[in-house]
Amino acid sequence: MSTQEIDSSELPKVRQLVNQFLSISITHQKNNSIDDKNELVIYTTSIGIIRETAQDCQLVRSILQTLCLKFIEKDVSIHPLYLKELYERIGTVKIKLPQTFVGGLYVGGASAVESLNESGKLRELTTNFERQGATEINCASCYDYRFVPCHSCHGSRRNRSSSFNRIAELKCGQCNENGLQLCPQCSIPMRSRANSAPKRQFESEKHYNLQVPCTNYTLKLS
Repeated sequence: MSTQEIDSSELPKVRQLVNQFLSISITHQKNNSIDDKNELVIYTTSIGIIRETAQDCQLVRSILQTLCLKFIEKDVSIHPLYLKELYERIGTVKIKLPQTFVGGLYVGGASAVESLNESGKLRELTTNFERQGATEINCASCYDYRFVPCHSCHGSRRNRSSSFNRIAELKCGQCNENGLQLCPQCSIPMRSRANSAPKRQFESEKHYNLQVPCTNYTLKLS
């Protein structure tokens, strides 16, 4: 087999790798500059097992609240997809929380935010950002937690479906692992589906109110 034949056979693989690299680079650039270009976002965790991480998350919150800045807090322990989103934005799996993005630009962890605050540069970066009081609540539905109990399963992670004169419990497909779904009033991804939430709730209640003997229930414990 000649050298020319080997090169020609490897060309499709090389092109595929190049295209894959370019698509990853473009996606990473979009995630850092378009999604929240006018917002201040911090990725945190409410799990306090690691004291240093819990203290760093509280430090960043305190700094932003002291500056009366309105920010979006994405708790990765409540919604695991936030962690996947953070992996894609930073481009590495070795992440130490909290992580901060100002206007779609990656700032860094707690030490970076603290340094910017002490030097006065954080105030300059957030001059045109929206302000709010430390105790001000923007959403009366979720109290700024951005999540509410699932309208379909009510947080049980189980949904009842009637078929063949019996009721079977299935895993709910409307919420995350914790039985929560994004608030339809304040979370941007759910705004387009906010009008359908009452309908889903009505249909789920209709399944729960079926009058059948207890012997027809099939229970799954997991």
